[in-house]
Amino acid sequence: MTSAHVPNTILAEFAALAELTAAASLDVATVDGVTSLPELPWLDHALCGDLTLDQLELFFVDAGRTIGSETVALCRRCPAQLDCLDHAYRNEITSGFFGGMSPSRRRSLSHSEAADEVSAARRSATLG
Repeated sequence: MTSAHVPNTILAEFAALAELTAAASLDVATVDGVTSLPELPWLDHALCGDLTLDQLELFFVDAGRTIGSETVALCRRCPAQLDCLDHAYRNEITSGFFGGMSPSRRRSLSHSEAADEVSAARRSATLG
């Protein structure tokens, strides 16, 4: 899959690249011709925050395909997992693997149900 298959909003949010901020779902500000992204402080602590654009493609697969186990494992051990999940729900992101959840799983759960599920899995992992 090429980066053209990944929505610009996701690439911009993950990679914080100003040239990708033309996507409609971002709260983008332009002052004197300079575009700035919304504040995403959780990315400073996210394990995916320093990945290249090619590596970020691992979080986006075509419909009917499965996210790789390495990508799932990265999310599960990420300290920003809940913030990432919250971001996906607050911004109604319908694609990509966010907060350790696939788009279809996020669609099947309310925001609070998803957060509870992730929190329970994190507690179980630390006890196990």
